[in-house]
Amino acid sequence: MVWYQNPWHSRSGNSIIATVELNIRAFFLFCPENEMMLRKKIKSPCQLICIYDEDRVCIGCYRTQEEVVNWDRYTDEEKLQVLRNTAERRQEKQGSDYYGLG
Repeated sequence: MVWYQNPWHSRSGNSIIATVELNIRAFFLFCPENEMMLRKKIKSPCQLICIYDEDRVCIGCYRTQEEVVNWDRYTDEEKLQVLRNTAERRQEKQGSDYYGLG
């Protein structure tokens, strides 16, 4: 007789998803600075192009190198200001309004 185990439950009968969630919570309990990774409210405008023009502005997302490097450290207000800056740069450089990724 062949016995098939439900792939979503461990041998103890606990849900594997619940076990993974508990492990993630335990990880963040010991590394609270990483909790912000789960709480991102404003997505990065990164387009995964990361090529800079002569003004040191990314041709994909229109952020400066400084803005790219510091994105995860910025507050939500600072991120919104960066997004406003990118919109202005996009207009100045006559770039597209389309964000293909993210």
